[in-house]
Amino acid sequence: MKNKKMAKMFGLLFFVLFCLVSLNEEVLGASIEDYLTELRPDGVIIKGTTFNPDKPVIRPMYQGNNATIFEDIIGPEGYFTGFNSIGTDHNQLYKKGDNLIFKNLGQFQGRKIALKITFQGTPTNRYHGVGISKAAGLKITLNNNEGVTYQLVYDEPEYPIIENIYLDLAGLYRLPRIQVYEKRTLNFGVNNLKKVYVNRPNIWDVDKLKLEYSLKNITIDGIKQNVLSSATIVPASLITPQYITNWDTSVITDNNTPSYVIAEGLEGHGTLIHLFRTEGLTPYTPEYLPVRANGEENSEIFEAKYDIGQTMSETYDIYYPDSLKIIIEDTENYFTKLTPKTLQFKDIDGIEITEDFSVKSLSNSKLEVTLSKANLKELKTNQLNIKLAFDELNNAKILNNYDETEKVYKVPLTFYNVRNAKGIDVESEKTVVDARIVPNIYGEAKPSKAYLGSSSTDLKPLDLLKNGLTTIPGDTLKSSIMDTVIFNELKEYQVRVKIESTLNPALTKIITVPVQVEESPKQIFSSELSFNLYANAGTNIGKIKLDFVESERDGTLSFIGKQGSIFHRNYSGEKYIGITILREGAEIFSTSVNGDTQQEDLETQLNKFGVKKNDVLHFHFEEPAKQVVKNIAGGQPSLSSEFSKSFSKDMYYLINQQGFIPVNNAVSIETYSKGIDGLNYIYHHFSTMLVTKMMGYTYNNYSGNITEYDPTAVFHSLLPNGKRHSLEQFEIGADHILSEPKKEAIAYGRTTFGEMNLQLNKLQGANGTIFKVYFPDSNKLKFWRNGVASPLKDTTQRENYIELTEKQGIVQLDFDKIKPKKVTLELGSDPKKNKVTDFTDILNYENVSSTFVKEVKTDKLGTYDQGISIKQNLITNSNYLLSEIVSEVTVVDTTPPTAVGKKNQTLAIYKSLPVNPADLVEEIKDNSDVSSLKFEYIDENGDTSVPGVKKVKIKISDSSGNSTTLSVDLTIVGGGLTIAQVPNFNFDKVKSGETSKTLTQQNSAIEVNDLRGTKMGWKLQASMTDFSLKDGKKLKANLALAKGIPTNEDKNVSGISTSDVTLNAVPQTIMTAKKNTGIKKTTGTFKNENISLINIAPGSRIGSYNATVNWILLDAP
Repeated sequence: MKNKKMAKMFGLLFFVLFCLVSLNEEVLGASIEDYLTELRPDGVIIKGTTFNPDKPVIRPMYQGNNATIFEDIIGPEGYFTGFNSIGTDHNQLYKKGDNLIFKNLGQFQGRKIALKITFQGTPTNRYHGVGISKAAGLKITLNNNEGVTYQLVYDEPEYPIIENIYLDLAGLYRLPRIQVYEKRTLNFGVNNLKKVYVNRPNIWDVDKLKLEYSLKNITIDGIKQNVLSSATIVPASLITPQYITNWDTSVITDNNTPSYVIAEGLEGHGTLIHLFRTEGLTPYTPEYLPVRANGEENSEIFEAKYDIGQTMSETYDIYYPDSLKIIIEDTENYFTKLTPKTLQFKDIDGIEITEDFSVKSLSNSKLEVTLSKANLKELKTNQLNIKLAFDELNNAKILNNYDETEKVYKVPLTFYNVRNAKGIDVESEKTVVDARIVPNIYGEAKPSKAYLGSSSTDLKPLDLLKNGLTTIPGDTLKSSIMDTVIFNELKEYQVRVKIESTLNPALTKIITVPVQVEESPKQIFSSELSFNLYANAGTNIGKIKLDFVESERDGTLSFIGKQGSIFHRNYSGEKYIGITILREGAEIFSTSVNGDTQQEDLETQLNKFGVKKNDVLHFHFEEPAKQVVKNIAGGQPSLSSEFSKSFSKDMYYLINQQGFIPVNNAVSIETYSKGIDGLNYIYHHFSTMLVTKMMGYTYNNYSGNITEYDPTAVFHSLLPNGKRHSLEQFEIGADHILSEPKKEAIAYGRTTFGEMNLQLNKLQGANGTIFKVYFPDSNKLKFWRNGVASPLKDTTQRENYIELTEKQGIVQLDFDKIKPKKVTLELGSDPKKNKVTDFTDILNYENVSSTFVKEVKTDKLGTYDQGISIKQNLITNSNYLLSEIVSEVTVVDTTPPTAVGKKNQTLAIYKSLPVNPADLVEEIKDNSDVSSLKFEYIDENGDTSVPGVKKVKIKISDSSGNSTTLSVDLTIVGGGLTIAQVPNFNFDKVKSGETSKTLTQQNSAIEVNDLRGTKMGWKLQASMTDFSLKDGKKLKANLALAKGIPTNEDKNVSGISTSDVTLNAVPQTIMTAKKNTGIKKTTGTFKNENISLINIAPGSRIGSYNATVNWILLDAP
């Protein structure tokens, strides 16, 4: 294969150096051949010796390409932002002491490696710097007499040195445009130098161009360094500037100390070091050739994807290994078998490689890809890329390896190579890479087969899918067949399967699956009900034979007897056998034979009579203990004589492909061996109850292969530890209370049908036995009696009690179904009026009654538990069963208190209402303590100023917030307008000759009471008689009153006035109250100094004089 120009580059590490002119200086005691090996174009050594390493030789490889290199070169802080595109040449400046880290170079001892480059000088012009080449390479242009040091490090914090290895930096010398006699020299430090391999270009004319090498000392920063110097001589005949073709090198150094390269040449002209290009003929191939490997994310398919490769630089034939093997190994058992689903070989440009590569499986967990020497020579500098995808995964293990940070499932694989050179295998370092599977729902079409005449509904959705599962944490996968297709032609059909996430129903996928329809070999499923017949002169075995054809729902029922023989001579003229076939409860066939009937008569009647799956055979047999049921091989155990002892004369058998299932009395459930309805076949489990025996039976609702009746199927594989079904057998004590379970048969999800059957055999069915049946999917639980199935009365209950009776079979009991009610009663109500049936829903059930455990109480507010005794009447022996439930009773008070207003109640005008409104009512009643009642006036301002009937509203409340409002009549009684108090005036002694005298007694007051309620006002007047002695002698004098000071009981004197008067025989107005004033009590107070006796006549006779003041109160102002 020819080399191609590479658009993506996964190259080797090397240098490109522009060198002109040699400088021969002093050789420092070592031979050039010790360091240098020069090769001819055919690989023959011209000078020097080969290198025999005593420790690993690492040739790092860049793992990325043009798109990733910008992220993998870490420059010093402040690098020019243009360092982000291809062809930037030397745009990025650096300075002395700066470090450059080249990452993503592979692994060593399981740790990632990088190259650390340190600059020993600072650029002096714009052409010196760092840039990116078009071939995913790094360009570094050096100053004259300056260079770089480099060392291989681990790509970890602080970049620790990789010790005890040799570093092989393979590269390319190339002459740029040069002038005649220009020389450029590159110097390699020899303190850790092991070997420099150099080859001459094929087109070089050795007579015209010659390489010169020397060992010498040069001074760097004032320190002498030992170097291997190389130079190119350009003869004078080359006058015109031109390019000289490449020549190649491989520099091997001890990595324990930094290696350095120093440039010498013309001032102002830089020397270019070019890293990571793959052109050129690499003269040395080390033993360490690590595999490049990257894990990838999967697509819509549940698979682990990897992109691996191997880079081989073009080299001489003698350096190619005899073979190179890439090993792919599953060391942690993440795959059931490591067989690649796809295996593609491409070169670095993505072009498919057509050469023969040897690929073989070394084991279930290891693959080997072998590249021969011819392959490697053809590849040359191209990258070999192998695309891998594996889908035979260990799903359970992968789903336990979820990375919460990256939100992916990781699938690790180990990659390494084995290099064979001269018959010796050398292993490279091993690289562990994680493929990543994203959380999603998955499923791929799995081409399937079906039989002619079957339907797509007979198929299991997951059987049509490969890798049908969900990887969303906490999710489950639903699957269903979308199309109902009848496979009635021998051709390929397309069936669509829908898968969806349970957590996110919007996440769905539809997968079209090819289904090839084929003719199926038909298997006959045969079962027998046999019995010993006592015929003419001996016995023979009669058989009722049941045949079903595989995958068909229709079968036949036949009788096989003995020609010329009767059934039983002792039953001559009497019915001996009766056969009735029921379909969905309706009779489709019925016959009977006497003991003396010829057996061939029954053969004729029941000659392959057509039956369907789940028909019921009613078999009447006068000697039931003689019958034996033998069902198909591989199914449930046959019904032997051990069970036939418990048979009755009338047996009912459910018939299907599995055989005869007794259903005189039975409990059946539907369950799923693999856990999910719609994804797996439906199984029916029967607990058949005979007179003294119990047994289990299972059949599949799928008309399929006999293996579907395997008793090793479990009750629910997805819920292995959960209880799925149980039957508990009870006895009733003398107190009519159920005892603890006497025996129990219990099935968990992990329990097999066979294990459950063994438990059932230990239970005993007897007349009157009580069983408790548990099944979580109660709508899929049925009770059978005489071949007829009845569903539960209440499908919300997971536990149901039944009574097994001889005459009525299985009877469902209701005592455990009675639900208590929450009852609210009124405080103080008559408890005897409460019906016990009001405390439960017992009226919905027959054969149960109830009584109160204790007397109902209504004398106290609050909530309490009222026990209700439930009596379940049983069918057998006039027995009954007692149980108790509790009803919650709440006593409330919703009755308001009552009272009536007292009759003929009066209140004097202007008097206050009673402080306690209760004083106005009587006949107070309530259903609680009346002493706690609260009385209050409503809408009352307390006004009693108007005579007549006043309506007083009174609210009566109890402690529960109930209240009554009364209107009470209160008569306001008015009074009159009266003078309540008048003063007496005593002037004591008056001296003869005095003409006036001021009153000496205390202040005087006059009081008027207005209780009329009219608010019309009033006027107070006074007149006075003459002063006279007892003998009638008169004294001329007058009584003078100055204005008094009015006050009122309501402290309102506005509108009340007094006047200055001199009393005489004519009435004078003393005090006046205008309209709406002067109500209640009004007082006029006259101070002493304002009361005087005036105009006393001189020369009056000595004596004690009296005069009368007449007070007049007028009812108008």
